[in-house]
Amino acid sequence: MARNDPRLGMLGAVELFSECSKKELGQILAVAKEIDFEAGENICVQGEPSGRFYLILEGSVAVKRNGRTRATLAVGDYFGEIALIDGQPRTATCTAPCEAHPSGSVHSAGPQYAVTSDASALTNSANAAAPAGTTPVPPA
Repeated sequence: MARNDPRLGMLGAVELFSECSKKELGQILAVAKEIDFEAGENICVQGEPSGRFYLILEGSVAVKRNGRTRATLAVGDYFGEIALIDGQPRTATCTAPCEAHPSGSVHSAGPQYAVTSDASALTNSANAAAPAGTTPVPPA
């Protein structure tokens, strides 16, 4: 992975990973995958279980809670971090409204593109990258 990979900066801007070195961010990206989503495709659905984190690399994502649009996320935005921490069901439905590239682990599919990772892989990477003396992230 190139040192100037823009995904490193995007991932490093996520509060959960802000204390990680470039090497540690690279390790997290190594266990992530890019996924493309088609326009109108649900990335995650409110109330359903999921242990994935998404970082949007291209496009946008519509966030709906109880059927009402609450936000539109764009490149560099992320969602799913709560699922990594508490393992609870999704609190909102996220949909690819137009061409985009969301990243949850690190990549996504279709016009929507995201980086995605499952909770266990990111938890292991986050704990390995955590500064000494910090509390480990519990597995999802």
